[in-house]
Amino acid sequence: MFIIWGSKHTSKILGKVQKNFTCNHCNNTTPFQIVKNVKWFTLYFIPVFPLETDYRAECPICRYGFDIDRQRAEELAAEIKDQN
Repeated sequence: MFIIWGSKHTSKILGKVQKNFTCNHCNNTTPFQIVKNVKWFTLYFIPVFPLETDYRAECPICRYGFDIDRQRAEELAAEIKDQN
């Protein structure tokens, strides 16, 4: 009997910040996007439970960015929803 287990990463874009930023990597000026990254434990290639969750503000062009905490990401996502 084989037990196949591992991990899988998923990303979800929560929205784009309304303020423009200049990316330090590609030098483009664009609104950064807020991304939620989740690392899942998988059993037979089916995600079972999350192992790790982090949030990032990143450039939508080159994907370069920086980590932000959960509270700040939720605040920014709420601002984005309010403006739409």
